[in-house]
Order: sequence, then structure tokens, then C-alpha cells
Amino acid sequence: MKAKLLIILIAVLAAASNLHAVATTVGDILDVVVGGRAAGMAGAYTAAGNDVESAIYNPAGIEEITKKQIQYMYWISYADVGVNNVSYAQPLENFIVDGNVALSGVYRNMPLISNENAVDQPVNYYDFVLDGTYANKLSYFLPGEFYKNFNVGMNLKIIYENIGIYPLTAYAVDLGTQFTPPDSNFRLGAVIQNLGFPVKVINDQEPLPLTLRAGASYKIEFQKNNQLLIDVDYIQDFYDSGQIAIGFEEMMAKMFYIRAGYDQNMDFKSASYISLGLGISISQFQIATFSVNYDYRPVLWNGFTLFDSTHVLSLEIQI
Repeated sequence: MKAKLLIILIAVLAAASNLHAVATTVGDILDVVVGGRAAGMAGAYTAAGNDVESAIYNPAGIEEITKKQIQYMYWISYADVGVNNVSYAQPLENFIVDGNVALSGVYRNMPLISNENAVDQPVNYYDFVLDGTYANKLSYFLPGEFYKNFNVGMNLKIIYENIGIYPLTAYAVDLGTQFTPPDSNFRLGAVIQNLGFPVKVINDQEPLPLTLRAGASYKIEFQKNNQLLIDVDYIQDFYDSGQIAIGFEEMMAKMFYIRAGYDQNMDFKSASYISLGLGISISQFQIATFSVNYDYRPVLWNGFTLFDSTHVLSLEIQI
């Protein structure tokens, strides 16, 4: 039964990867970069993700967690747009199913949209997405030592968007995997995101932003508690142009973190992002670990001629 389920998921993933079109999509909240650690690495997190934040980027990454993790993140962007993210993940082991599970919610709001020269009332806009995540080793579904090197995961999503008097609700699925060669600091990751049916928007049917992410990460160990993590992602929205994201994280004394990243849209016309981040992690009596992260992400318009600022702050607790 487990093997049949896995074959079905792989078939869906292969079919989706052959789709490509140009169209207007809905649910752009699905493209928002969230998470204090991931945002500091410019969203280059497909292969590097191994914590509660990875549920949004690649659900396979939460297989790496060994304790309960909860995170709250808030970022404020230009035009007073605000985004809140709450995520929770934990290992799961009972008589029904083993693996790791997570629940994540992202809520975005902005000021009322109004036109001084119009007679219409101001328009209220907000949207949110709720993710439920499950991940495990591929060897849980297929026998063999080799499959222990693969993490696999799945997200089930509910997307809600409200534009004035026009609400919409959509449902989607993510399917992801990570592969770590034995005795290696190298990791590959891939995920197909936002598999779902088109959604009715007023009088039209619009698709969700079906996206393929593929990435590779490498960890350089200078000393036991001094490491450099590098991740490079290619992100292809099947209804838009692709993106390249590269992120770095330097860990010092297993306590201080410096992060940087860059995200470039391949059409060289849309906005690009630079990310600069700092983090500190403090353990208390081996009972709980508290992490605070801050990121500054200027949004670059028209190349490097104009920019707007985005600030990200997150708190994570590991028990």
C-alpha cells in the first residue's frame, strides 16, 4: 500500500513538470519568502532546509527535525504591507504512522486600497495560506538501505484571498524530496509546489502559481562549531519566468549566525532582492533552545537604481 501511494505521487509530479504556459495566476502569497533563517538566505532553502521553516520551501526538510519546534515571524515591507507566519513541527511516532509533521500559516494584510477620484468605497485586501506537512525517509515506503538517503514530504494547502467583496478559496499540494549522499556534506533537493485546480476569480478561471524548485547545498566545516552553509536554487514558475537564488549562512560557536543571499529574476525586469541577516541561538540547560533572527531585504527595482526596504524578525523555540 505504501509503495502504491508513492508511485501515484511520483506520477503526479512527473505530469506536472511537463506543463508550461503563460497566464495570470492567483494566490501570490504562495511566493512570499518567509522564515527568519530562510529569508536571510534569499529563500534559497530547497536543499538546505532542515527545520520548521523548510515546510514552506520543501516539505521533505522537516524529516531532519528531532525535537518540537515553533516559530513566529513578522515582516513589514514597503507600502505598509505586513506578513505574519506561525509554524510548528514535531516528530510523530504512534501505532498508525511514523514520521514528522508540521503546521504552518502565513497571513498578509495591507492598507485599504482607495482612489481619491473614484466614488467607490475603499477596497479591503488580505490573504492567507495554511499548510499541513508530513515527511519521512523514503525507506519507510520502499525497502532498502539506499532509500534511507532520501527524505520525502508532502504539503496540503488551503489558500484564501479576499479582495473587497470577492473572496476565493483554493486547495493545493506540494511534493518534495531531498537526497544526501552517504558520508557527504552535499545535499540535493527538489519540490513541485501548488498542484491544484484553477480558481474562479469574479468571472474568470485562473491557475495557481505552479512552481518547480530545484537546489543544491554544501556545508563546509572549518571547525566543529564553525561552519559555512551554501545553497543555490533554481525556481521556475510555469506561468512566469524563472529565478536564481543563492544563500549563505556562517555559524560561529554554534551560537551566532551571519546570513546573506541574492534572488535574481531571469527576465531581468522584475524586482530583485538582496538579503542580509543576523541570528543568535541560546540553549538553556539542554531543555530548550531560543533563536532570534533579523533580516534586512532591500527590494531592487529597475536594476539597482531604486529600492524599497523590507525588515524580517523571527523567534524560534526548540524543545
